[in-house]
Amino acid sequence: MKKIFSKEWLKAAFIRAFRTMAQVAPANIGSAAILADVNWLVVLSASVLSAILSLLTSVDGLPEIEGVETSWLKAALVRALKTIAQSGISVIGSAALISEVNWPVVASSAILAGIVSMLMSIGGLPEASTPIQKE
Repeated sequence: MKKIFSKEWLKAAFIRAFRTMAQVAPANIGSAAILADVNWLVVLSASVLSAILSLLTSVDGLPEIEGVETSWLKAALVRALKTIAQSGISVIGSAALISEVNWPVVASSAILAGIVSMLMSIGGLPEASTPIQKE
C-alpha cells in the first residue's frame, strides 16, 4: 500500500469525495416532488457528510493509487455500493433519533445515488480497464 496522505493519494481521495458529493446531491434533490419542496439544508448536509465518509473509506486504500487494475464492471459496482452506503448513512445522520429516520427517503436517496454513480462511471474509472477494447 502506497503511503496515504501523499500528494497522489490526496488528489485521488478528494476526486472520489467530490464525485460522491455530486452523486448524493441529485439523489436528495430528486426525493422531492417539486423544486420548492427541496430541503436544501438536508441536501447540503447529506452531500458534505457523504464526502467525509468517502474520505474515511479512502484511508483503507485506493486501487488507482496502488496500481491495482480490475474490470470496469467490478470497479463500477464497488464504487456504486460504497456510494449507496455513504448516501444512506448521510441521510440517516440528518435525523436526531433513529425513530425519526424517514426510511423511504433513505432508500430512494441511496438507490438514486447508486444509479448516478453507475452512470458517472461510464465516463471511465482510473482503476478499471477500459470496457471497450481499442484497436
